[in-house]
Amino acid sequence: MKNILYPFLILFLIFGCEDTDEAMNTSLLGSWNYSVYLLENNCDGTGEAEDMGTLEITDTEFIINETETLSDWCDEDLVNDTLCVEYGDSTSLNDFQEICVDEGGTFDSITGICDNPFASTYTLSDSLYLTFQDTIHIPESYSSICAEEGGVYADGVCTITYNSTHALNLDDVTATLTRTFTENDTLYCEKFVLTK
Repeated sequence: MKNILYPFLILFLIFGCEDTDEAMNTSLLGSWNYSVYLLENNCDGTGEAEDMGTLEITDTEFIINETETLSDWCDEDLVNDTLCVEYGDSTSLNDFQEICVDEGGTFDSITGICDNPFASTYTLSDSLYLTFQDTIHIPESYSSICAEEGGVYADGVCTITYNSTHALNLDDVTATLTRTFTENDTLYCEKFVLTK
């Protein structure tokens, strides 16, 4: 089953460093559309977006607004438009609604859309270092995912700490954050593209 934390984990960012570059910070401020891509071998190109949404960047916060339906969330075609069946597990539309609300989102029962905003604080310097640390509320039935991601699950709260370094390329209307990593002897690039 698609990892329910994936869209959130890659975007709950706390930027940490030393000297703040005022001009760079000013050009980051405002509303952005974002798309996330996972590329093999290098960071050239884009391909199909793994995730997308909107965000607002203030002087101190990234306010991310992700919307997702059960169909977006499921890796397989839905059964009768209301049931996700993958890898022997099934998730109903009601289960998806519960997951949405447990993660702090709002579920629209008419459209079937989960709207899940999240705010993360940041600081900015000439070199951009991204560090993620947050707590995520997930149902007890998904506590095994927390352990798989290296987190600690206690009292209905999953705490996961991520550290990663991304390169920033910024102009007036686009910002690109890239990070490369190797998995199973294959080089990957995680690429975040922000457009105004």
